[in-house]
Amino acid sequence: MNAVVHFLILLVVLSAAAFILFLLRAPFWLILLVIVAVYMAVTTVPTFHTVYKSQNLRAIDRFLLRNYRKPIFNYAYNIGHGTDEEIRNSLRTIIDKSSRGDARHVYSALLGVHSGDGDEVLAHAGKINPGPLRSYYYAYGTALNGDLDEAGRIAGKITDEWMKHTIYAVIAKKQGNPEEFRKEAKYAEDASVGIQHYLLHHNFRKMAESFNLSQEGSSMMQLVENTAVELKDGRRGLILGVRDNEEIVQYDVELGDGEIITVFAEEVRRPV
Repeated sequence: MNAVVHFLILLVVLSAAAFILFLLRAPFWLILLVIVAVYMAVTTVPTFHTVYKSQNLRAIDRFLLRNYRKPIFNYAYNIGHGTDEEIRNSLRTIIDKSSRGDARHVYSALLGVHSGDGDEVLAHAGKINPGPLRSYYYAYGTALNGDLDEAGRIAGKITDEWMKHTIYAVIAKKQGNPEEFRKEAKYAEDASVGIQHYLLHHNFRKMAESFNLSQEGSSMMQLVENTAVELKDGRRGLILGVRDNEEIVQYDVELGDGEIITVFAEEVRRPV
């Protein structure tokens, strides 16, 4: 659904609310208050749900694509579609822009995770305020350094289920146990919501590739529906539909601003 359709729906809803209140002879201040409340609900609730509550990977992916220029969403989108270096660079951008010390240490620990540097993870974990995240990165860094028993012991005390089972999945990965990895990864994904769910799903997908596993719901970067692509003119978008007319292939692509266009296969530079 593009921006124009969203605007028209919002306009209809607000007009209907105002008209009903007018018929009921409601005071002007009440009409204004209801219009503002409806506007906030229509514009913010769906976004809040997608970012914090949804497990709809496609909806989250589309949200991230529309907000790709914001550092935190750029990082999340790169987890699903970027290279390892793009992921690390996006984290460095977040760290450079972080004014709070705790946030800097959290993202620095995360950078250590994506660099596979257990010592770096542990160095920053020790500077994070006491709580689940501190224990999570202590366990993660410990697992990366090969002390799997200690990592499991730390993870067992973490109350957040997605954190606990993520560490168990990492331990299974280090042990070369694909079945245990698959089980723990699913537990972690099922316990997570919003962008965290998206991050875990794609991180586990990448980890699973070393086992030649196929995580449920994952997709390889092919020119099929729900593939993010970069066009030859530099624009980026998400393939919503594929039109295969004998030898001519076209894609319906939703751009970052919500506009939907149809392009020939030759106009696509690469999947991203």
